[in-house]
Amino acid sequence: MTRHVAAVLAVVLLVAACSSGGSRAKPPSPSPATSATGATGDRNAYVDAIYDGLVAETPTVPKDEMRCVARAIVDGVTVARFHDADVTVAEVRSPQFEPPAQIANAMSTAERVGLATHLQTCGIGRIVGVSVAGSFGDLVGSERARVGQCFSHGFVGPSARRMIAGMMLGDLSIPDATQLARITIECVGLAPLIENASGLKLSPAEQQCVDRVGQTDASFLQLLSDQFRSVQSAGQSARTRLGVQVFVCLTPAHRAAAAKRS
Repeated sequence: MTRHVAAVLAVVLLVAACSSGGSRAKPPSPSPATSATGATGDRNAYVDAIYDGLVAETPTVPKDEMRCVARAIVDGVTVARFHDADVTVAEVRSPQFEPPAQIANAMSTAERVGLATHLQTCGIGRIVGVSVAGSFGDLVGSERARVGQCFSHGFVGPSARRMIAGMMLGDLSIPDATQLARITIECVGLAPLIENASGLKLSPAEQQCVDRVGQTDASFLQLLSDQFRSVQSAGQSARTRLGVQVFVCLTPAHRAAAAKRS
């Protein structure tokens, strides 16, 4: 679950690799000794473990905000559900941990909304935004702060709560994954995302063109949405995955390089 708090959006860094197939890696099964100890953990043990994982993933975020997120997760999911799903303290400490479907399936709509509401009070939007900005070397200083603020706006209010809960629990619906992808593109910019997806360093002219045509070409938006749901993209060529209009923005040399990565 620590992976879903802030690093879920790091999937944008894996788009190129994942678009040709594959699935998320699952953490190794804990040893019997670990399971026996972890399964008896109380609220504080789970909070501390999730907090440790969050801090390891996003060391630049204030510790009190991370403690707030950890408490929100444990109180929202409940220790009883962690135990029922055989989720140990050691497992939730791992950055690779993803909550089993049993947890999401056991939570009512009201409980999911409660989880998301608590996370909003922790500033989950800004936390995610700052973490995402940290994945892009060019987004520093005021630009990093801008991205964090942009995500904050996207994660605010009742309309974002279903998306937040789905992101945390690993079961985003199609509309919510699309909403998350749209926020990501609006806040980070399409050109930086295309650079990560293609492995290319775009020229200023290419960047301007990509950002301009991206306002109408939703191909990459769909690709991101699929990746957030761990759904393999139907498009296998670079032209299809990036979007025809976006692909045309690239220089001939960059088109050839992007095609080789498909």
